[in-house]
Amino acid sequence: DQKQFPMPKESVLTMADKEAIQIEKFIFHIILKEDVNPHYLQEVQISDGQKEFFKCRLADAAQGRQYVFTEDSHLKELASEILKANDTDFVRLSREITNDFKLTHTNSTNDGVFIISIASIGKRKLLFLVKLDHKRIYQYKVDDSNSTAILDEVKNTFTEDKSAIQKVALIDIHSDAVWDVLVTDRGAKSEKSYITDYFRTFLSVLPRESDSDLTKKAISTVNKWASNNKQNLDPEQEVSSYKARGRDYLMNH
Repeated sequence: DQKQFPMPKESVLTMADKEAIQIEKFIFHIILKEDVNPHYLQEVQISDGQKEFFKCRLADAAQGRQYVFTEDSHLKELASEILKANDTDFVRLSREITNDFKLTHTNSTNDGVFIISIASIGKRKLLFLVKLDHKRIYQYKVDDSNSTAILDEVKNTFTEDKSAIQKVALIDIHSDAVWDVLVTDRGAKSEKSYITDYFRTFLSVLPRESDSDLTKKAISTVNKWASNNKQNLDPEQEVSSYKARGRDYLMNH
């Protein structure tokens, strides 16, 4: 008998996966549009309740658009390092990732924080990156003497105001999933542009075409072919009929 190998996972996170998420490491650095460099922190303290909030945001990120790293992706290298880093190296690498994000954003950016977090689902490790705009509905305090931040409170209104969360990348480089990065980008201008140019540059990713994407592209190609060759086709058939036949063929095969 031929040995059977599991197919790569098309799905993202199951309900069981989402319930099993654990936040293991968490830090953010402050990004201000008038400052060239981020304001780096050494530590961020969050409560169990706040961990639950970010765990839910991580689960939300599982619905993002699928991307794969380019061959020369620097972030992929950093992700591989930070996922196995000790606490000291985690902070160092989080600063490097934040700096790369700030450098790629050549236009003005809203004041906010850039979150770097490591989460686990059993033995599976995920890197979670979030750009969060400043809102008055949450607060943090910074002790300048030791660059330590204490996240005092995430109010209930904050969990409901998702507009504060501008960009999310959920990175998984070790699993058998068909994707490397799941992206949600509120800065994208249209449904056809799921990610802003600078965020794509920072992540160094290419869109992964799902089965659904390829089906839509195939149907669109049939329609375009019929339109371009209308003069050579049966004049009694509308161009739309070829699109319909193409769709029917794909649905039946």
